[in-house]
Amino acid sequence: MSSIRPELVAAKLKSARMREDPQLDDQIQEQPRLVEMLWFLQWMFTRPGGGEQFTRTFVERYADRLGTAEAVRIGAPAGGSWSLEQCQRIWNDSEGSQCRGWFHANSEFPEWYHLNVEPRDVDLMLAVEEGGPLFFNPPSRSVLQSGVRRFNRAFFMSHWRDEARGKLTQYLRSFCEDVGVPLVGPSYFHDLVPTLLLEMDRHAAEVEKGIVSTEVARIIFEELDFSWNKIVPVQIVGNSRCGKTTSARTWCEMWPGRGRLVPVPPTQDMRRFYAAIAEAFGYFHTETTPTNHLAAAVEFIWKESRLLCAFDESQWLLPESSSKTPAPARLNWVRCLGMDQGLRCAFFATPQSHRESVSKYVKRTGYRMEQVLGRVAPVKELPAKVSQADLMAIAKHHFPGIGPSSLRAIVSAAQTSGGFIKVIGQTADYAMHLADRGGRQEPDADDLQRAIERMTPTATHPVHPVHAAERPVQVKNTAAAKPLQAVCAAPRSRVDLGDLGTDLPTRKLDSEQDLAVRRPLPVPA
Repeated sequence: MSSIRPELVAAKLKSARMREDPQLDDQIQEQPRLVEMLWFLQWMFTRPGGGEQFTRTFVERYADRLGTAEAVRIGAPAGGSWSLEQCQRIWNDSEGSQCRGWFHANSEFPEWYHLNVEPRDVDLMLAVEEGGPLFFNPPSRSVLQSGVRRFNRAFFMSHWRDEARGKLTQYLRSFCEDVGVPLVGPSYFHDLVPTLLLEMDRHAAEVEKGIVSTEVARIIFEELDFSWNKIVPVQIVGNSRCGKTTSARTWCEMWPGRGRLVPVPPTQDMRRFYAAIAEAFGYFHTETTPTNHLAAAVEFIWKESRLLCAFDESQWLLPESSSKTPAPARLNWVRCLGMDQGLRCAFFATPQSHRESVSKYVKRTGYRMEQVLGRVAPVKELPAKVSQADLMAIAKHHFPGIGPSSLRAIVSAAQTSGGFIKVIGQTADYAMHLADRGGRQEPDADDLQRAIERMTPTATHPVHPVHAAERPVQVKNTAAAKPLQAVCAAPRSRVDLGDLGTDLPTRKLDSEQDLAVRRPLPVPA
């Protein structure tokens, strides 16, 4: 099994907290990010390809950091090869108590080392039994120079890489799950822990590149950072289609060792609520898992992990029952387990749904929301509208190769439709879809205009001639995005697409090309 079980990671951390594993507790006290590191690994092992894919990529990315403690101290030599003195230090380290037995699959180095560098065990035993002097002829310089040529950095790096490829996945699983296993690197990767911390920061920076730094994203990142650092529950409300959920999801994917996004199901079924949290944690369960077992598991994992749970669509934490006195089971669960025990949590909702849910529930039941709201920081309201500058930046992110006039046309259509950010992303997806069907690597002006018309059906799009330009449209391929959804709303003002295509190439379609573009996709067998 490739995944790392979150309940076992939680149990390991509990053993440290209770001082059952004092070594681990001391390590965490000295370096608190070790807890984040364990949950980062647990999350990475749930990604496509699992632990094997993560290990393979990780080893290739940091191959130059492999090696024993002595190899790490020496570092990479300027000329690519170690000196005789450095080789002797590496040889002795590699045949030390921690490293002995690495090369049994390839006995070339151990045999040479024991025959030429150190006295064999049998010689030592005979010398002691006979009471004679302990004497060993040191190897000649020619023998040592031969060893330098044969067993230098390239030789050892190759073996360390093979060891890491074959053993590191299981080592990391034990590293995260097994109580009593210290958070130290194996002998073939002494620098493992610092390298994992480096990888966490690299991963966060890489994920952040996938989102435009809009005002909404900056506010949400700041609020979640505040909640994480100071363990203060935060509540964020913002209009639909402003990038609220995307920003929260991106933060959680940047820092999976700090927080997980929990989409609250739109029902009052507690089991589905527990299941949503379990899926965010990566806890394996089935339909036959008893509800009380599922509840106990997510409670234990949340309590011991100290992960931030970001509850999206948090209005569903309140019951919709018509009864006058329904108990807010979900909200009480979050309050008692999360807020009262100092666990990290954040709540996301739209202003209308948030206010209506609270108002209706308090009016119907007389429930005192102060016992919940008193534990949460004041509500942070997001900007009512996405600014023109942010929409242009988002359009440029999806269409990096087109000029300002076409970007303005895309933004204008998105604003008119009321879909804003979502429509811009869907327009990019559909333009790429048309290019794929037409056998083109990038969409052109005709693809873009058709995509705008498809994704903004509420607007009337005049037909304008388009003019040739120097390069095609470059669209970020988001094939993994969600399925396209039409925007359903009443017709609004007319969209002016007069500038569309003035900075894009055109494509003259003959009948065969036109049929190729518009021919339906084949139905899979």
